[in-house]
Amino acid sequence: MKRIIKRAIAIVAVAAILLTCIALYFKFFTKKEPDTQLLAATLEKSDEMTSAKLNYEGMYHYDDSGVPIWNKSSFYIVYKATARAGVNLKEVKIISDDAKKVITIRMPKATIQEVKINEDDIQFYDVGFSLFNWDARDDENRAIAKAEADAESKLTDLGILEFADNTAKEVVTGLLNDAIPKGYTLEFTNA
Repeated sequence: MKRIIKRAIAIVAVAAILLTCIALYFKFFTKKEPDTQLLAATLEKSDEMTSAKLNYEGMYHYDDSGVPIWNKSSFYIVYKATARAGVNLKEVKIISDDAKKVITIRMPKATIQEVKINEDDIQFYDVGFSLFNWDARDDENRAIAKAEADAESKLTDLGILEFADNTAKEVVTGLLNDAIPKGYTLEFTNA
């Protein structure tokens, strides 16, 4: 009876050692390929990524149609605006080349996502006199909307988009570093 128990223990021990060796083989010696769906899911958790923020001060001249002094609205506004620029992560495409061990990230170019003028900081200058301008508040709202559009066009000349592109690449690299198998490199291209 002791002999049968010793044999059973020996068989169980050999089976345990064999299973451990098989598990270690699959863990360390099998080829790992990147799961591009996992990489894409990691990026899509936040579809809009702001990678640059800029505070901007500007001036805009508003002049509507009408007869001067009678019903024409004309004034300058000096404003402070905050602009956000970044990329839409839903447009990012991930391509894996297992032969070269390269993961290519196709990123869209950064865009200005929002320009917001702080209405509390607006200052009005050279306000023209008008006897019958009943829509003065509407003129102010239209001036703010046009000033935001004007600021957006001027912000592209300040280099915010290039800065946002570079920052977005750094952030995406940081997000994906843990999800990429060892030996693979990241490469960025524009979509």
